[in-house]
Amino acid sequence: MHIALVGGSGFVGSALLKELLRRNDSATVLSRKPPPKQLPASVGWQVYHTTISAETLSGCDCVINLTGILNQRIFHLNDFRQVHVALVDNLCRVCQEAGVQRYLHISALNISPKGPSAYLKTKYQGEEIALHATHLNTTSFRPSVIFGPADNFLNRFANLLKWTPPPFFPLACAETLFAPVYVGDVVQRIVSSIEDPQTFRQHINLCGPHRYTLQQIVEYVAHLLSKNIRIIALPNIASYLQASICNWLPGRPFSVDNYLSLQIDSVCDDSDESLCQTRMEDIAPQYIRAA
Repeated sequence: MHIALVGGSGFVGSALLKELLRRNDSATVLSRKPPPKQLPASVGWQVYHTTISAETLSGCDCVINLTGILNQRIFHLNDFRQVHVALVDNLCRVCQEAGVQRYLHISALNISPKGPSAYLKTKYQGEEIALHATHLNTTSFRPSVIFGPADNFLNRFANLLKWTPPPFFPLACAETLFAPVYVGDVVQRIVSSIEDPQTFRQHINLCGPHRYTLQQIVEYVAHLLSKNIRIIALPNIASYLQASICNWLPGRPFSVDNYLSLQIDSVCDDSDESLCQTRMEDIAPQYIRAA
C-alpha cells in the first residue's frame, strides 16, 4: 500500500513510518519540517504550511493524520483550531478529490464538545468532522499519554528533574491518573486497523495495562535517574498559579490549557485496557537513565 502520513515527522509518526517500511509499504510524509538528508527510496516527503492539496494525496491508498499540538503559541489564539479542526476539514475534502477512502485519525482521550480545555474541545471537533465524512472509512484512535524513546512525556520530566536541585520538585495536578501506552503498541494497533473493515467509523481508546497518578510517574522517573528528590504535590490553587506563570515562559512548558486538560483522568474503561499490554516499566529503563 501507499500511505500518506500527515504530521509523520513526529514521535509517533517516525515509529509508524519504520513499521510501514518493515511491511514493505511505501509512504509519503507530509510535514512542516524539511526532510532529513537521507530518505529510503520508498518514502516521499512533502512540506506543507497550512493546507494540503489533492495532488499531494494522488495515488495514496490511506491517509493517517497524526497532527496535534499541546499548546498554542503566545498571542496565537487560533492555533488549536487551525491544526485540530481546519486541517482535518481540509484533509477530508482533498481525500474525496484524490479518491482516497481510508482515513485514520489520531485523537485523544476525554475529547468532548464540553471539555474543560480548548485542546480537548478542538480535538473533538476535528474527530467529528472525520467520522461524519460520508465518503471516508474513518477510524479514530484516542490514546492516553504515549511513552517510548524520544517521547515528550517521560523525557520532559527527566530533563526537568535533572535541572531541579534537591530536595523538592513541585508538581501540579499530581493526582491526575494516566494509563501510559507504549508507542510500539499504538503503532501495531494502527497498522492492524488499516485494512480491517470492523474498525470503519469507530473510535478506539488506547491505554496501557496500569494506571498511575502523575506523582507516581514522576517519582518513577526520579528513581530511574537515581535522583534523590522529593516530589511535592501542589494544591489546586498553586497548580493553577504555576500554570499561569509557565504560560508566559518560552516554549510554554506548562500552560493554563494543560492545567484544564489535567482536571480529567486520562484512563480507559476496563473493557478497553486489554488493547495494549506493554508496561511502562518494561521500556522506560531503556531510555531514562542516570547521567
